[in-house]
Amino acid sequence: MNNYDSIESVDPYRFNELATRFLDDNYQQHYAYAQAIAQRQHARNELVAIYDSDELLGLACVRIRQLPLIGGGVAYISGGPLTRKNCDDTTGLVRALNALRDEYVDRRKLTLRILAPLGSPTWNRKANEAFEDNGFRIITHARRYQTFVLDLQSSLEDLRDHCSKYWRRNLRRAERRKFVIESSSSSVLMPTICALYERLLKRKGITTYLDVSFFAQLQPQLEEHERFQTTVVKFEGKPVAGLIVSMLGDFCIPVIIATDIIGMRNYATYLLQWHSISVAQEYGFHYYDLGAYDRENCEGVFNFKKGLRGIELNAPGPYEYSGSGLKPLLTSCSESIYRRFAHR
Repeated sequence: MNNYDSIESVDPYRFNELATRFLDDNYQQHYAYAQAIAQRQHARNELVAIYDSDELLGLACVRIRQLPLIGGGVAYISGGPLTRKNCDDTTGLVRALNALRDEYVDRRKLTLRILAPLGSPTWNRKANEAFEDNGFRIITHARRYQTFVLDLQSSLEDLRDHCSKYWRRNLRRAERRKFVIESSSSSVLMPTICALYERLLKRKGITTYLDVSFFAQLQPQLEEHERFQTTVVKFEGKPVAGLIVSMLGDFCIPVIIATDIIGMRNYATYLLQWHSISVAQEYGFHYYDLGAYDRENCEGVFNFKKGLRGIELNAPGPYEYSGSGLKPLLTSCSESIYRRFAHR
């Protein structure tokens, strides 16, 4: 780190305002979301800005969980730090990593963990190199963020032509149905999507850590430019599919998608996803992130996303940097014990 790079605390309103300067701005780094997650994990957040004199190099919402009695703990950054001001330049990231390491590892004796936001394939490669060159190591036991990404710089016609044959066929089937599409950035459609999603979970017999009610409760707390875009597809007057997406930075990211039996039989999710892609392109977004996939446990969802023929990408990380001494070892041991008992 240059001797004039500095870390400063930022209030939530100013942080969210500064975040709009970065192309990797995303909902995980916004205060309301971070606070809701921190409360669930009995942690606390710090909002920091990294400066070179008067130049803003980066932002990070840092979630901290400290170990009682012995001290130490973990400083975790998910979807950050925000540093990308153009597509492929990682200079700001390198300097932000140095500043964050100096503050949280060297000065406070915490373990620093980071799952960085996605960028272009070139940026992701250079970001991984930046972490490794600066002494961070990949966390092998943690799940990586794997996704398919559409480059929206292509025309909508080209994107459609590039889809798999079955995806185009099912989209045509959906387009022949008499569906009605409703969209809103308020909370008005949230109860409808909640009901669809809850029926979906019950039908499949699964649970999720962040379910649709989490995002529904979050929506009223967000500033207007942060709010999730919600879309519902109706068939014969009844809602059959719903989607919640985040539209920040240069990525549009679906966070919840749900359909019922009628929607599934009539291919409503194909129309829903395609409508969202077309809106994201119309709004000027560069990328459409189809969201994390789990090929082993959700093969149908994986094939649905793969059928759009996007670029397969992994977000950089999660990476970890630990200092020397006893505290990092105790932190690792305590977390291993927690994971063992939490999943029994």
